[in-house]
Amino acid sequence: MTVDPTTADILQPEGVEDDDQNQEKLTDITHPKKSDVICGRGGAALRHPGNQNYRQLIQCNKGLYITCHKAEKLKISKSIVGAIRQE
Repeated sequence: MTVDPTTADILQPEGVEDDDQNQEKLTDITHPKKSDVICGRGGAALRHPGNQNYRQLIQCNKGLYITCHKAEKLKISKSIVGAIRQE
């Protein structure tokens, strides 16, 4: 999925504004789901389905990202985070 920086807000979860004050509260996750992105090094993190999906989104948007100005890059990054959170 490639993100259009002019419409990046479409991928934001409903009810979540762009400013950080209105971000939904995240809770500790003890058992990650397949859609979660986990932090870590090594094979477990690389093979996790959520991380694979995340890397695929990054790869699809890399070409657009490197051609954009700073403000548009922020929109692309936020839209990727929004897409991951919607899953």
